[in-house]
Amino acid sequence: MNKSFDHNKVIQTLKKLDNDFLYNDSQYYIRGVMSEYIKGLSPNERKRVTDGLTMKVLQDEWLSSIKDYEDDLEV
Repeated sequence: MNKSFDHNKVIQTLKKLDNDFLYNDSQYYIRGVMSEYIKGLSPNERKRVTDGLTMKVLQDEWLSSIKDYEDDLEV
């Protein structure tokens, strides 16, 4: 069973990671973290995270990670 996460904690963590890692390799690290969170969140909680991410770039990255996760489930 996947670990469950609180969507508010996910938002806080992703915003902190975005502030802490501002250079090239950070994108891969943040995507990895997002992937782990996505596995532990329900679709409704994922939507709450999306709504809570105010930076467009971070929100786009989150949505892209969700799409990748859902595409992998279909295979």
